[in-house]
Amino acid sequence: HTRSFHVTGVQTCALPISPNGTAGANDYYEIGQVQLEKGSTATSFDYRPYGTELALCQRYCPVFDLGGGDVYAGVAANSTLSDYRIQYPVSVRTAATGITATTSNVAVSNLAAGGAATLAFQGSGLLNIAIRATTTAGSPTLSQGVGTAMYATGAFKIIVTGCEL
Repeated sequence: HTRSFHVTGVQTCALPISPNGTAGANDYYEIGQVQLEKGSTATSFDYRPYGTELALCQRYCPVFDLGGGDVYAGVAANSTLSDYRIQYPVSVRTAATGITATTSNVAVSNLAAGGAATLAFQGSGLLNIAIRATTTAGSPTLSQGVGTAMYATGAFKIIVTGCEL
């Protein structure tokens, strides 16, 4: 079924749902292609390609999925710290204020050996984010100024926060 209605001013809209067949066990109500208009003139529905919608969403909540096999290059700051600057998929709306990341399933390698790491937010611009990885002393031992790699050892995502403000 398709339903269209016109709402003027501030009103409450109710959509009745009448289950049939399974008496509600597998029934659902799907709402799609909603477009709100300012003013009293309706315009045609705006269809946007999936890529456009994704890019608009990524402006507010970038997510880096290292579990997909991505590897990020960084530089060791000392024997246990490694710094990474990761480019956003699209320019964010405002600079990030933090990250949320699982503390397991991420590792740092000195290109000879790898070891578990924890991540911390260091800063952000509109095009990239700075993240610092801390490894356990001696696992692996990093050398200041030498390249490192950050990678996932299982399912792992970095969710960037604060871009929506």
